[in-house]
Amino acid sequence: MVAFVVLTVPLFTWAVYILLFSVLTAMAISSCLPLRQVFKRAFLIEVPLVLILIPLPFLNQTAPLKALDWWGITLHISWSELLRVGVLMLRSWLIIFSMVLFTLTTPAGELLTSLSDLHVPAVLVTVISLMWRYLALFVDDSQKMVAARELRSVPARRGKAGRFAQNIKSAGSILGSLFIQAYDQSERIYQAMQLRGFDGTLRSWKKEPLQNAQKLQMLALLMVGILFIMGAYGIDGK
Repeated sequence: MVAFVVLTVPLFTWAVYILLFSVLTAMAISSCLPLRQVFKRAFLIEVPLVLILIPLPFLNQTAPLKALDWWGITLHISWSELLRVGVLMLRSWLIIFSMVLFTLTTPAGELLTSLSDLHVPAVLVTVISLMWRYLALFVDDSQKMVAARELRSVPARRGKAGRFAQNIKSAGSILGSLFIQAYDQSERIYQAMQLRGFDGTLRSWKKEPLQNAQKLQMLALLMVGILFIMGAYGIDGK
């Protein structure tokens, strides 16, 4: 719902963004979640998007422009494009914040059951479920590979730059080996599941249908989201 509201409201409705941030922060506090951990996860997920958006103010030359001199290199930055990039980063961070909050307060089993009740395609639910179940196994394999590399390698003696280059090279080898191992292991797991009668649908004995109270809560959240959107367009004057 937060993603729907953020993507629907006009770009420069700052009051709505502040209100959404306040609501999400209040929900995190009421759920007894450590705010530092929540913010840390949200910012870490935001990093790839930031790296993509940073060059835009320098590439899209929209007036007004500002000239910046760095070590003899002159760069022209667009203030309007910089403001637009800042808004896009804020919008994406609010969506990520809501997703992090949702995953920290909802068990994985209930999340997958809710996706099935919302008629999400069974193939997508199955893929998410298998990824969640075997993620810990792949993380454990990667930690074993890192430990084996540290035990079998000699530290570089060329300073920080040499150690950084050595870590990059070894990380590439570990990722390649982990990819091949994950592919082989997925084939073995799929064959074992087929031999045990897997027909493409994961079933759970704890599955419970949505209650009327839960449906009313979803309807109330939908109405609140619509009110947010209407208020945003009223503030924006459109």
